[in-house]
Amino acid sequence: MVKPGLYSALVAGAALLAVPAHAQNPRRAPRVEAATPLSFGKIAAGTLAGTVTVSPDGAQSCTGVRCLGGARAAQFTITGAKDYLVAITLSPATLSNGQGATMPASFVASSATMVLRPGNNKNPFTVGGTLRIAARQPEGSYAGTYMVTVDYL
Repeated sequence: MVKPGLYSALVAGAALLAVPAHAQNPRRAPRVEAATPLSFGKIAAGTLAGTVTVSPDGAQSCTGVRCLGGARAAQFTITGAKDYLVAITLSPATLSNGQGATMPASFVASSATMVLRPGNNKNPFTVGGTLRIAARQPEGSYAGTYMVTVDYL
């Protein structure tokens, strides 16, 4: 009998603001604030590989592993120049348990682009992702960081 592993995976987003040097925009770079980190939740896995996906709206689905709840999408806001279009890109990440075991993760924003609202309004977006769990992945609590890049278009 194989004892299933229990995992908890939390990923924090780090904001990176990019304004191209050739930009025709005389305004300041947009400001990104992280409000809530992404959590893949608690996961029970066995001897087979699997994936856990959390959509940008927070829905969790599992393949090859069992979801035990606690998943949530990340929440961010962007503040910037009125009516400017921005692109949102997200880097992949490697989650670690601090003892050498890792799991790769990829991420998706609720919108790849957005037009910023006027004034100091915070323009919200969410982030989901997919976590890949290896066969016989060591159990534990895994954490990592991904980059959120916002560019004026």
